[in-house]
Amino acid sequence: TISITNASGLGKMYFPFRITNMWTGKKVGLGCNDYGSFDASPIDFSNGAGNYVWTPGEDIFLIKDSLKIGGLWVEAYNYNLDLAIPLSNSVKSNRAYNSNKSYDLGEEVFFQGSLWYAFTPADAGIEPVSVHEDMEDDGERNNPWRPVYPWQGGSSSWAGEEFAIGPGDKELLIKPNKLFVDGDNWFSDMSKLGEQVGISDTLCLDSIKVVPNPYKAASAFNETPNSRKIRFTHLPTSCQISIYTVAGEHVTTFKHEKQFDGNSWWNLRSGNNQDGPEVAPGLYIYTIEFEEEKEYCVDTYDADGDIQGSEKNDYYTNNKYDLNEDGTPARIKKKTKFHIG
Repeated sequence: TISITNASGLGKMYFPFRITNMWTGKKVGLGCNDYGSFDASPIDFSNGAGNYVWTPGEDIFLIKDSLKIGGLWVEAYNYNLDLAIPLSNSVKSNRAYNSNKSYDLGEEVFFQGSLWYAFTPADAGIEPVSVHEDMEDDGERNNPWRPVYPWQGGSSSWAGEEFAIGPGDKELLIKPNKLFVDGDNWFSDMSKLGEQVGISDTLCLDSIKVVPNPYKAASAFNETPNSRKIRFTHLPTSCQISIYTVAGEHVTTFKHEKQFDGNSWWNLRSGNNQDGPEVAPGLYIYTIEFEEEKEYCVDTYDADGDIQGSEKNDYYTNNKYDLNEDGTPARIKKKTKFHIG
């Protein structure tokens, strides 16, 4: 078992197996999000999420393995193991758990992504839950249900279906395609880390967006009911944003100066630098003023209304991608110091 925190709270999660690193001979520490058989969401309860039992299909994290670096052993995360165990739809349907039915010792049911069997007779309405469930709050594991896995009981079949794991075979050996050995080496072009992207003189004005648009006060986009804001995206490194009503009245102005983040936020307040009262619902216009007048690219459209220009780089011009086959510009540029939206 391992300690986890899922949508049901803090608890112990049950694993029906143990993983050993055959190279080091050490047990590997495990982790799991308990997101259910599709590993989709912490609240996907109908498929086994949050039940503190490993459901086939849930990712297994190998989080505490041993790795030797420079002659020293260190704790390391290796990878995720996706161990799915298929069941036919007919098995799922024929053995679906019925809350109105009592079950005898040894009967199997399909419930929340897993097969379960009655360890003791189960009364109607007693659902298959975690093997650690204390039904009577007496410190005993008196839950009548236990999860079923194909390697239990030394059988070569599971729920009427044949599996590769046969009688007595209770080990699964997983090998990588290649192990790293002394002398292995590789090269990395570190100059890529120093490449400059998104500099203001190559910005495409059409990429600047306001989201969400339109803005709804009841939207889940708000962090809290009292924290309302909208975002300006794909901005240059330095600019000034001003908001106006459709009548031309100035609402607020604030600066954006970030070298690596092209996002800026408006908290829907007026005043100097967004420190006044909240604005009234309505239509507003924004202007973005750049530090100096330069040539900025804009998208062009063909006769069918389809966008022309770069398909590989939507936000910034790049001669490698933004030229037609004959070498002519696929996008046009215009010289300006402002952008209005």
